[in-house]
Amino acid sequence: ENEPCATAYQQLFPLFENDSVSVTLDDLEEAFSVERVTKEFFNKYAEKFYQLKDYLENNSEFKVESQVHGFNAEQFAKKLLGQIVFLYFLQKKGWLGVEKNSEWGTGSPNFMRKIFQDNESTGKNFFDEVLEPLFYTALNVDRSRKNDLYPRLNLRIPFLNGGLFEELDNYDWQKNNFSIPNEIFSNVASKGRDADGILDIFDRYNFTINEDEPTEREVAIDPEMLGKVFENLLDVSTRKSKGAFYTPREIVHYMCRETLISYLVEKSKISENAIRNFILYGDYFKDADIANFADNKDLQISDEIFSPAQKVNRLAELDRFLQAVKVADLAVGSGAFLLGMLNEITKAREVLTAYLNFGRDEKIVRNLYDLKIETIKNSIFACDIEPSAVDIAKLRLWLTIVIDDEPTADKKFFKPKPLPNLDCNIICGNSLIDEFEGVALIKHSKVLNNMAEAKGQGLLLQGEIDSRIADLIRVQKNLFHESDHARKEEYRRYIRDIYDGIILEQLGKNSALAKRYKLAAQQKSLPFVLWQLYFPTVFKENGGFDIIVGNPPYIDSEEMTRTMPELREIYSRKFETAKGNWDLYVLFWEMSFNLLNQNGVATLITSNKWLSIKYGESLRRLLVDHIFAIGDYTSFYAFKSAGVSTVFVMVKRNIIENVQVTKFNADYTKSLSYAVSKNIIRPFDNLGLLLSNNFTTIKKLLENEKLGKHFNVSGAATVSETYEIAKLVSENNDSIVNQKIFFKFINTGTIDKFISLWGTKEMTYVKNKYLYPVVEKTSLHKNFPKRFAQANSPKLITTGIRYFEVYGDFYGEYLAAKSTEIITPKSSYGIKALLPILNSSVVFFFLKEAYGGMALGGGITFSPNNLSNIPLPKIDDKTKNELENLTDIYSDKFSS
Repeated sequence: ENEPCATAYQQLFPLFENDSVSVTLDDLEEAFSVERVTKEFFNKYAEKFYQLKDYLENNSEFKVESQVHGFNAEQFAKKLLGQIVFLYFLQKKGWLGVEKNSEWGTGSPNFMRKIFQDNESTGKNFFDEVLEPLFYTALNVDRSRKNDLYPRLNLRIPFLNGGLFEELDNYDWQKNNFSIPNEIFSNVASKGRDADGILDIFDRYNFTINEDEPTEREVAIDPEMLGKVFENLLDVSTRKSKGAFYTPREIVHYMCRETLISYLVEKSKISENAIRNFILYGDYFKDADIANFADNKDLQISDEIFSPAQKVNRLAELDRFLQAVKVADLAVGSGAFLLGMLNEITKAREVLTAYLNFGRDEKIVRNLYDLKIETIKNSIFACDIEPSAVDIAKLRLWLTIVIDDEPTADKKFFKPKPLPNLDCNIICGNSLIDEFEGVALIKHSKVLNNMAEAKGQGLLLQGEIDSRIADLIRVQKNLFHESDHARKEEYRRYIRDIYDGIILEQLGKNSALAKRYKLAAQQKSLPFVLWQLYFPTVFKENGGFDIIVGNPPYIDSEEMTRTMPELREIYSRKFETAKGNWDLYVLFWEMSFNLLNQNGVATLITSNKWLSIKYGESLRRLLVDHIFAIGDYTSFYAFKSAGVSTVFVMVKRNIIENVQVTKFNADYTKSLSYAVSKNIIRPFDNLGLLLSNNFTTIKKLLENEKLGKHFNVSGAATVSETYEIAKLVSENNDSIVNQKIFFKFINTGTIDKFISLWGTKEMTYVKNKYLYPVVEKTSLHKNFPKRFAQANSPKLITTGIRYFEVYGDFYGEYLAAKSTEIITPKSSYGIKALLPILNSSVVFFFLKEAYGGMALGGGITFSPNNLSNIPLPKIDDKTKNELENLTDIYSDKFSS
């Protein structure tokens, strides 16, 4: 009756039907693999989500309730499933269904099933009569004076606080008129072993609250699955428009660890080797050094950090740096990077606790739970534009706290602690916008240490603004731990009033603008994130963030133009890196860099295009002096669902001379690591060169003249032209074309080295297929004179994707499609002499190596910019004639 086992059995059973077939260890590993089991769970979870969402969307009573309170079926379904999942983790801890005189941890591991069955026997509605009261009068109410006894069940139920079990947008659960059928939660009575209600599915899986490192994974549903569920619940089109792609935990773990190492090295000035060994191996060192210290032996921890013999003790200093670090994720998604940084920080501090106690009679006592609470409060900050992402990030943080909320050995004083309120740590809004309708907000304050930005009338508001911000910091700290519902609401109103007061004063006397702001401020996802106002302690104490880490959304220029044209226009005016056909992650790099303090480090994983492509030029200019490390995942798709090759890049605000490049295999192990001086690559404006395994050879090739010196390289059509030109394409009757009337039409699929495949290979263009595609010259000249002139000229036409093949149209016979690039002469070098050079293995080698960061083998799109950088040999008249003869020979040879 265990779902993963049943699935594995079904997979393995056919192997036993034939006695001669043996079952291998590989068969068993595949059947019981973590990936297989979790994928099945995700699919079932998604199925239940859509069933619940569809039911609510078609429920007239729910429609009325949702319109009144401003939520929708998707939000309600996601929150309800999240609440139920959280309870499955709690029952795993034994916190649910505790008898009134029993200890916490002794509750029923089948609590959810039991309360459903008890309700089923009464014939009442499970959602109305059990779940909602459990959420809102048990888990969300402090009953500590009554020994946490919940009268409706006569059992102890913990008070959790935090907001997870607060009503969505304060809807009145006691007066709502909608319910959810019991069968959605469980249909065992009607389906038996095939039951597929929410509880039926969840009951079949092993929930564990241990979110392990990559090397310690078990076949169970751990908190990480919530992040993958979030991705899974976005259909392909929605996920693409929101750019949400889940980062594999191996990458998260590595990036967080490397970023923390860099931060500690910068702050402490201890050598990187010493800090790296401490972060990577501190747990092992600690256990060995406890015995070493007692026996007066040499310690394994670095002498630079702690050496009684040399009177070196930097332990407390490192602990202070870890305690004070300010970390942000500008697009938090499901919270993977927040959890990664939290775990690295608290693990390091836990190791330091052991060393700090060496030789002390009165030991320092601090447990992992307290360290996590302190770190989340002081160090963890984030935003996301997607409300459900914020909800899941909060939920994962709450779960990781619950993991370590454990009793002391005697259990004497233990009771589950209320969860913190994360309202002021994780904000839902557009993290790229810190203004309202063009008015810059909260840009100057003595309290925030940014008075250099103050100008004009803004100075008149300073006394009032600084006073309010100081008050804001105090109230935010109070709200974090507050568990009284009335006081929480009071703090929240007070914080909102401070926000509104400061912002409205800066908007001036424009009443219409003020009214629009008030409406915007009520949205679930704010159209802005005012970093300095929402996170004032970061800028007051730190002057910005110490660490920014994450996986910003991947939304390309075409998708933005289609789905968010107005916002793209705002971004284009606001960001200096928004040049050309920029993708959204480019702006997250600029914003991240600007939010760092003077010693801060940012690590983002993105598409690798910006390292080489034309639209990344301004971003390269901004960051090149500050990049100190690149992690290269371009040999495989780390984000299979996104279909892009990726790199993570690490930058510091100070200037760094060398770049450390680390290349990874598909199993996330390192394949190669090397350092390169920026002085070598600066002249080429192509950071993709750093990813070449043959950098020395490429550098030598780049000492030659570039193709762009002698030839013009241009695209064959814009995106908008593509669809208009498609209307002019027709099918000729046969291969004989009246060249006075028509151009032949050619694209990447019908070009080979030296030859055209027009008429011999079918061409697909804007979903239509042609064997003899042509375009009438007069129509083209009338509608697209620039493309007519291009087609009517001698030229080389290159394939634009994956492999590089070039055809010579020396007589102006062809119109080229968007997927190609056009090369025309501007010197005496000559396109006929150029053709064999471009079709050579040397040029293909160069493109593959120099633009490996743009995933050549996996679908690179060539551009005029990177083709213009192809190195050319110097040639004399004799060599030119020989090359032109080669063109004639190869063209005849390949044509035949």
